[in-house]
Amino acid sequence: MGDMEEGANVQRPPLLRGHNYNFWKGRMRAFLKSLGGGVWRSVETGWTEPRKYSDDLTTSRIKPFEEYSRTEVTAAQFNDKALNAIFGAVDSTQYKLISNCDNAKEAWDILEVTHEGDEEVKTAKYQILMTQYENLCMDEKEKITKFHGRVRDIANQAARLNEPIPENKLVLKVLRSLPKEYEMDVKAIRRSHNIKNMTLDAL
Repeated sequence: MGDMEEGANVQRPPLLRGHNYNFWKGRMRAFLKSLGGGVWRSVETGWTEPRKYSDDLTTSRIKPFEEYSRTEVTAAQFNDKALNAIFGAVDSTQYKLISNCDNAKEAWDILEVTHEGDEEVKTAKYQILMTQYENLCMDEKEKITKFHGRVRDIANQAARLNEPIPENKLVLKVLRSLPKEYEMDVKAIRRSHNIKNMTLDAL
């Protein structure tokens, strides 16, 4: 089955095979959020096993589950649910990368670095992406819907690198990149709309 077919069922996560990481990441984030806010937060902020400290706070040991507070039990359950969902959403090759993880954030981060690279690699990717963005212009024979799609695709890629482009900047980019034949339309939009509050999809 194709990637889109797997992801069409909102009751189960898409399957990560490696080549489809960008698609998987966005859909998997949405799936984890659908399991409850605490589940996704456990991926964002991480979970560590609670520790019990000595009276003088000089030593500590991992707290037995039986001694967990109600809050600690809930946090552990959120982590377990997130980790289980991630394990169930990867193929055997990807699973080998994270099979020893007992922390959902750790598993998520390993997959992210494997497929997106570390911060240095992400920075390089973002710079390349921004060069593509700055050089974007609409071809004379290109349909505006296709150009809109190209702009949105770059915006989505930037967002996946945690560097989202503000919607009003996307709108301005489109307006500035349109051929001269759209000049009157651009002027009308600028007169009748507050560009600062406008979204690309509303353009």
